[in-house]
Amino acid sequence: MAITDYFVEQGSGEPIVFIHGSFANTSTWKYMVNQLSDRYRCICIKQPGHGGAPAPADFDDPSVDTEVDIVVQVIDHLGLGPIHLVAHSFGGVVAVAVALSGRVAVRAMTLFEPVLTGILEMSGRDEDAAAVDRFCDDYRTAIASQETYACRRVIDFWGGEGQFDQMPEFIKEAMDPLTDYNARHWDLCQNTVYALEDYESFDVPTQLVCGDKSSPIVRSISECLLKHLGNARMDILFGASHFLVTSHAEKSFEFVSQTESLTVSK
Repeated sequence: MAITDYFVEQGSGEPIVFIHGSFANTSTWKYMVNQLSDRYRCICIKQPGHGGAPAPADFDDPSVDTEVDIVVQVIDHLGLGPIHLVAHSFGGVVAVAVALSGRVAVRAMTLFEPVLTGILEMSGRDEDAAAVDRFCDDYRTAIASQETYACRRVIDFWGGEGQFDQMPEFIKEAMDPLTDYNARHWDLCQNTVYALEDYESFDVPTQLVCGDKSSPIVRSISECLLKHLGNARMDILFGASHFLVTSHAEKSFEFVSQTESLTVSK
Protein backbone atom coordinates (compact mmCIF):
# COMPACT_ATOMS: atom_id res chain seq x y z
CA MET A 1 0.00 0.00 0.00
CA ALA A 2 1.37 3.41 -1.01
CA ILE A 3 0.07 6.03 1.39
CA THR A 4 0.09 8.56 -1.46
CA ASP A 5 -2.89 6.64 -2.91
CA TYR A 6 -5.06 7.89 -0.06
CA PHE A 7 -4.95 11.66 -0.28
CA VAL A 8 -4.69 14.76 -2.43
CA GLU A 9 -3.47 18.12 -1.16
CA GLN A 10 -3.51 21.76 -2.13
CA GLY A 11 -2.19 24.97 -0.59
CA SER A 12 0.17 25.79 2.25
CA GLY A 13 -0.13 26.92 5.85
CA GLU A 14 -1.63 25.27 8.90
CA PRO A 15 -3.15 21.89 7.98
CA ILE A 16 -6.84 21.12 7.56
CA VAL A 17 -7.65 17.46 6.94
CA PHE A 18 -10.94 16.73 5.14
CA ILE A 19 -12.66 13.33 5.29
CA HIS A 20 -15.58 12.64 2.93
CA GLY A 21 -18.49 10.29 3.53
CA SER A 22 -19.92 7.20 1.82
CA PHE A 23 -20.75 7.21 -1.90
CA ALA A 24 -18.43 10.22 -2.26
CA ASN A 25 -14.89 11.31 -3.03
CA THR A 26 -12.56 14.25 -2.42
CA SER A 27 -14.56 16.48 -4.79
CA THR A 28 -16.95 16.89 -1.84
CA TRP A 29 -14.52 19.52 -0.59
CA LYS A 30 -13.78 21.32 -3.87
CA TYR A 31 -15.46 24.61 -2.90
CA MET A 32 -13.95 24.72 0.58
CA VAL A 33 -10.46 23.83 -0.60
CA ASN A 34 -10.56 26.52 -3.27
CA GLN A 35 -11.56 29.05 -0.59
CA LEU A 36 -8.98 27.95 1.97
CA SER A 37 -5.89 26.81 0.07
CA ASP A 38 -4.46 30.32 -0.25
CA ARG A 39 -3.71 30.27 3.48
CA TYR A 40 -4.11 26.66 4.66
CA ARG A 41 -2.64 23.34 3.64
CA CYS A 42 -5.71 21.33 2.66
CA ILE A 43 -5.39 17.55 2.70
CA CYS A 44 -8.35 15.54 1.41
CA ILE A 45 -8.40 11.92 2.52
CA LYS A 46 -9.69 9.24 0.13
CA GLN A 47 -11.77 6.65 1.92
CA PRO A 48 -10.67 3.06 1.13
CA GLY A 49 -12.29 1.91 -2.12
CA HIS A 50 -13.34 5.45 -3.06
CA GLY A 51 -11.86 7.86 -5.57
CA GLY A 52 -9.30 5.36 -6.82
CA ALA A 53 -7.98 4.41 -3.38
CA PRO A 54 -7.35 0.69 -2.74
CA ALA A 55 -10.21 -1.30 -1.24
CA PRO A 56 -10.13 -2.23 2.45
CA ALA A 57 -9.06 -5.77 3.32
CA ASP A 58 -11.31 -6.17 6.34
CA PHE A 59 -14.76 -6.87 4.89
CA ASP A 60 -14.99 -10.07 6.94
CA ASP A 61 -14.26 -8.24 10.19
CA PRO A 62 -14.61 -4.48 9.65
CA SER A 63 -12.78 -2.10 11.96
CA VAL A 64 -12.57 1.68 11.92
CA ASP A 65 -8.90 1.19 12.75
CA THR A 66 -8.42 0.61 9.00
CA GLU A 67 -9.47 4.21 8.29
CA VAL A 68 -7.72 5.62 11.36
CA ASP A 69 -4.44 3.99 10.35
CA ILE A 70 -4.68 5.56 6.90
CA VAL A 71 -5.36 9.05 8.24
CA VAL A 72 -2.56 8.79 10.80
CA GLN A 73 -0.12 7.52 8.17
CA VAL A 74 -1.02 10.41 5.86
CA ILE A 75 -0.45 12.90 8.68
CA ASP A 76 2.89 11.29 9.58
CA HIS A 77 3.95 11.08 5.94
CA LEU A 78 3.32 14.79 5.43
CA GLY A 79 4.84 15.77 8.77
CA LEU A 80 1.78 17.77 9.79
CA GLY A 81 1.46 19.74 12.99
CA PRO A 82 -1.83 20.01 14.90
CA ILE A 83 -4.70 19.49 12.46
CA HIS A 84 -8.23 20.77 12.02
CA LEU A 85 -10.40 17.76 11.15
CA VAL A 86 -13.33 18.51 8.84
CA ALA A 87 -15.67 15.65 8.00
CA HIS A 88 -19.08 14.77 6.61
CA SER A 89 -21.40 11.84 7.36
CA PHE A 90 -19.39 8.59 7.65
CA GLY A 91 -16.28 10.75 7.45
CA GLY A 92 -17.40 12.09 10.84
CA VAL A 93 -17.20 8.59 12.28
CA VAL A 94 -13.61 8.37 11.09
CA ALA A 95 -12.78 11.87 12.32
CA VAL A 96 -14.06 11.13 15.84
CA ALA A 97 -12.10 7.86 15.86
CA VAL A 98 -8.93 9.70 14.82
CA ALA A 99 -9.48 12.44 17.39
CA LEU A 100 -10.13 10.04 20.27
CA SER A 101 -7.26 7.72 19.29
CA GLY A 102 -4.74 10.18 20.72
CA ARG A 103 -2.37 9.31 17.88
CA VAL A 104 -2.35 12.78 16.31
CA ALA A 105 -2.56 16.34 17.58
CA VAL A 106 -5.94 17.90 16.80
CA ARG A 107 -6.52 21.64 17.19
CA ALA A 108 -10.17 21.69 16.08
CA MET A 109 -12.91 19.57 14.57
CA THR A 110 -15.87 20.48 12.35
CA LEU A 111 -18.40 17.72 11.76
CA PHE A 112 -21.24 17.94 9.25
CA GLU A 113 -23.95 15.45 10.19
CA PRO A 114 -21.68 12.70 11.57
CA VAL A 115 -23.45 9.33 11.50
CA LEU A 116 -21.94 7.82 14.63
CA THR A 117 -25.04 5.76 15.33
CA GLY A 118 -23.32 3.75 18.06
CA ILE A 119 -23.61 6.74 20.40
CA LEU A 120 -27.43 6.62 20.42
CA GLU A 121 -28.06 3.65 22.69
CA MET A 122 -25.36 4.60 25.18
CA SER A 123 -26.96 8.06 25.39
CA GLY A 124 -30.43 6.72 26.12
CA ARG A 125 -31.82 7.44 22.65
CA ASP A 126 -33.38 3.97 22.50
CA GLU A 127 -36.08 4.74 19.91
CA ASP A 128 -33.55 6.24 17.51
CA ALA A 129 -31.17 3.32 18.04
CA ALA A 130 -33.97 0.85 17.33
CA ALA A 131 -34.93 2.71 14.16
CA VAL A 132 -31.34 2.48 12.93
CA ASP A 133 -31.26 -1.25 13.72
CA ARG A 134 -34.43 -1.80 11.70
CA PHE A 135 -33.05 0.21 8.80
CA CYS A 136 -29.80 -1.78 8.79
CA ASP A 137 -31.65 -5.11 8.80
CA ASP A 138 -33.84 -4.05 5.87
CA TYR A 139 -30.89 -2.56 3.98
CA ARG A 140 -28.79 -5.70 4.29
CA THR A 141 -31.76 -7.79 3.15
CA ALA A 142 -32.15 -5.53 0.12
CA ILE A 143 -28.47 -5.90 -0.74
CA ALA A 144 -28.57 -9.68 -0.32
CA SER A 145 -31.59 -9.89 -2.64
CA GLN A 146 -29.79 -7.68 -5.20
CA GLU A 147 -32.42 -4.98 -5.08
CA THR A 148 -31.87 -2.44 -7.85
CA TYR A 149 -30.29 0.67 -6.37
CA ALA A 150 -30.41 -0.55 -2.77
CA CYS A 151 -28.33 2.55 -2.06
CA ARG A 152 -31.55 4.55 -2.50
CA ARG A 153 -32.50 3.45 1.01
CA VAL A 154 -29.45 5.15 2.55
CA ILE A 155 -29.88 8.43 0.71
CA ASP A 156 -33.56 8.66 1.63
CA PHE A 157 -32.94 7.55 5.23
CA TRP A 158 -30.51 10.37 5.97
CA GLY A 159 -31.66 12.99 3.49
CA GLY A 160 -35.40 12.48 3.42
CA GLU A 161 -37.82 10.54 1.25
CA GLY A 162 -37.38 11.24 -2.46
CA GLN A 163 -33.80 12.54 -2.24
CA PHE A 164 -32.43 9.69 -4.35
CA ASP A 165 -34.93 10.25 -7.14
CA GLN A 166 -33.75 13.85 -7.46
CA MET A 167 -30.19 12.78 -8.23
CA PRO A 168 -28.87 12.73 -11.81
CA GLU A 169 -28.72 9.27 -13.34
CA PHE A 170 -24.92 9.33 -13.71
CA ILE A 171 -24.55 9.88 -9.95
CA LYS A 172 -26.91 6.98 -9.18
CA GLU A 173 -24.87 4.76 -11.50
CA ALA A 174 -21.62 5.80 -9.79
CA MET A 175 -23.06 5.09 -6.36
CA ASP A 176 -24.35 1.59 -7.07
CA PRO A 177 -20.93 -0.18 -7.16
CA LEU A 178 -20.10 1.37 -3.78
CA THR A 179 -23.03 -0.26 -1.99
CA ASP A 180 -20.93 -3.04 -0.42
CA TYR A 181 -18.49 -0.44 0.89
CA ASN A 182 -21.39 1.47 2.39
CA ALA A 183 -22.69 -1.67 4.10
CA ARG A 184 -19.26 -1.99 5.69
CA HIS A 185 -19.52 1.64 6.79
CA TRP A 186 -22.82 0.88 8.52
CA ASP A 187 -21.08 -1.86 10.51
CA LEU A 188 -18.54 0.73 11.64
CA CYS A 189 -21.20 3.34 12.43
CA GLN A 190 -22.95 0.84 14.68
CA ASN A 191 -19.90 -0.74 16.31
CA THR A 192 -17.68 2.29 16.91
CA VAL A 193 -18.47 3.05 20.54
CA TYR A 194 -16.45 4.89 23.18
CA ALA A 195 -16.80 5.43 26.89
CA LEU A 196 -18.44 8.71 27.82
CA GLU A 197 -15.21 9.66 29.59
CA ASP A 198 -13.37 9.47 26.26
CA TYR A 199 -15.75 11.98 24.70
CA GLU A 200 -15.64 14.28 27.71
CA SER A 201 -11.83 14.35 27.76
CA PHE A 202 -11.69 15.62 24.15
CA ASP A 203 -11.81 19.34 24.83
CA VAL A 204 -10.65 20.99 21.61
CA PRO A 205 -13.16 23.28 19.83
CA THR A 206 -15.69 21.15 17.95
CA GLN A 207 -18.41 22.48 15.66
CA LEU A 208 -21.39 20.25 14.83
CA VAL A 209 -23.60 21.23 11.89
CA CYS A 210 -26.91 19.65 10.82
CA GLY A 211 -29.51 20.54 8.22
CA ASP A 212 -33.08 21.06 9.33
CA LYS A 213 -34.36 18.96 6.41
CA SER A 214 -32.34 15.85 7.33
CA SER A 215 -33.46 12.85 9.33
CA PRO A 216 -34.19 13.72 12.97
CA ILE A 217 -31.94 10.79 13.86
CA VAL A 218 -28.87 12.51 12.46
CA ARG A 219 -29.64 15.55 14.60
CA SER A 220 -30.09 13.24 17.58
CA ILE A 221 -26.56 11.90 17.01
CA SER A 222 -25.14 15.41 16.99
CA GLU A 223 -27.10 16.29 20.11
CA CYS A 224 -25.48 13.31 21.86
CA LEU A 225 -22.04 14.45 20.74
CA LEU A 226 -22.83 17.99 21.86
CA LYS A 227 -23.74 16.68 25.29
CA HIS A 228 -20.72 14.44 25.74
CA LEU A 229 -17.81 16.18 23.99
CA GLY A 230 -15.83 18.48 26.22
CA ASN A 231 -15.93 21.64 24.08
CA ALA A 232 -18.63 21.44 21.41
CA ARG A 233 -21.31 23.64 19.90
CA MET A 234 -24.05 22.80 17.42
CA ASP A 235 -25.74 24.82 14.71
CA ILE A 236 -28.63 24.10 12.36
CA LEU A 237 -28.30 25.02 8.68
CA PHE A 238 -31.81 25.88 7.59
CA GLY A 239 -32.99 24.67 4.21
CA ALA A 240 -30.32 21.97 4.08
CA SER A 241 -30.51 18.18 4.17
CA HIS A 242 -27.79 15.57 4.67
CA PHE A 243 -25.85 16.72 1.62
CA LEU A 244 -25.28 20.21 2.98
CA VAL A 245 -21.55 20.37 2.34
CA THR A 246 -22.21 20.50 -1.41
CA SER A 247 -25.75 21.91 -1.59
CA HIS A 248 -24.84 24.69 0.88
CA ALA A 249 -21.11 24.82 0.29
CA GLU A 250 -20.64 28.53 1.00
CA LYS A 251 -22.39 28.40 4.36
CA SER A 252 -20.61 25.16 5.25
CA PHE A 253 -17.31 26.87 4.49
CA GLU A 254 -18.26 29.67 6.88
CA PHE A 255 -18.66 27.14 9.70
CA VAL A 256 -15.19 25.75 9.02
CA SER A 257 -13.73 29.26 9.01
CA GLN A 258 -15.57 30.09 12.21
CA THR A 259 -14.15 27.03 13.97
CA GLU A 260 -10.68 27.75 12.64
CA SER A 261 -10.83 31.27 14.06
CA LEU A 262 -11.22 29.79 17.54
CA THR A 263 -8.05 27.73 17.36
CA VAL A 264 -4.56 28.40 18.51
CA SER A 265 -1.86 26.05 17.30
CA LYS A 266 -0.34 23.97 20.04
